[in-house]
Amino acid sequence: MSTAETEQTTATPTTEQGWYVDDRCLNCNIARQYAPGMITYAAGGEYGGISRVVRQPETEEEVRLMYRAAHACPTRSVHPPALQSAHGLTPTQAGLLTAPMALVPAVMAPFTGRLSDRVSAKYLLIAGLSGMASGLVLVALRTGSGTPPWQLLPGLLLTGLGMGLVLVPVNNVAMRTVRAELRGAASGVFFTGRQPGSVLGSAAVGVLLQARIAARVADAANTAAQRLSARYRADFATSLRGTAETSQAGGARIRLPDSHPAHLLPQAQDPAAQAVRAGLARAAADTLVLVIAVLLLGVPAAVGVPGRRPVPVDPDTA
Repeated sequence: MSTAETEQTTATPTTEQGWYVDDRCLNCNIARQYAPGMITYAAGGEYGGISRVVRQPETEEEVRLMYRAAHACPTRSVHPPALQSAHGLTPTQAGLLTAPMALVPAVMAPFTGRLSDRVSAKYLLIAGLSGMASGLVLVALRTGSGTPPWQLLPGLLLTGLGMGLVLVPVNNVAMRTVRAELRGAASGVFFTGRQPGSVLGSAAVGVLLQARIAARVADAANTAAQRLSARYRADFATSLRGTAETSQAGGARIRLPDSHPAHLLPQAQDPAAQAVRAGLARAAADTLVLVIAVLLLGVPAAVGVPGRRPVPVDPDTA
């Protein structure tokens, strides 16, 4: 472990209303490589260490790096601030809310592995991809600043159920026809081939989310500004659009324009907070449309997966 990395183990994670890493972290170092300086090593955890967010991203490029780290993380332990900011949740509450989506595939793995050995994997893949898309549709429909967080649970559970039907069978499909002596190399090629998709997917989601946050918060700011005196509306809307840019970089505090008289600040604070939360929630829902579309495109691809075939036997070793 480097000296710089050691020095940062005592840094206080800036997770309030921002990016954070949950306690499922395996200390694999992947996220730290994607987002150096923002995600670093810290002592603790069950695996000799754990990753922690010690600095929130400050530029668009750093935001992209954080999204890449989130999608590359094998346990999906790196979380963006949208859920916290939109629903007013603490990092712990947001982690507990999304935990079932990760736990369901883990519980299902032994059963889906056995099932994929008995039936054609394409049926499991079709059901799993459809389930994930349906779950995210439910999440997108229920995502809103005024929605109780527990109402997201059905969609998250259905998404986790779909993941459980996909993760193990897709590995079996890739490896079942490979000879035993080649499985190590084949596994490496298989998992390496998945990395470009992960990087491209995270980049696409990050870019779309940034664009939708800017647009949605601007719309919400213009609507909220109508509650104020006409002379303050333009500055109010402009200020919240600036807040949207910093919210992409980690959920900064809402800043009202200096032109507002001090006695009017309490009156403007509530509509400002509501506008930012509504904009973030709508932006997150908009971004899920891209993920849902990709999952649905995978359904016809799964139809073409061949049925069960025996592993070829080398005649020299038979």
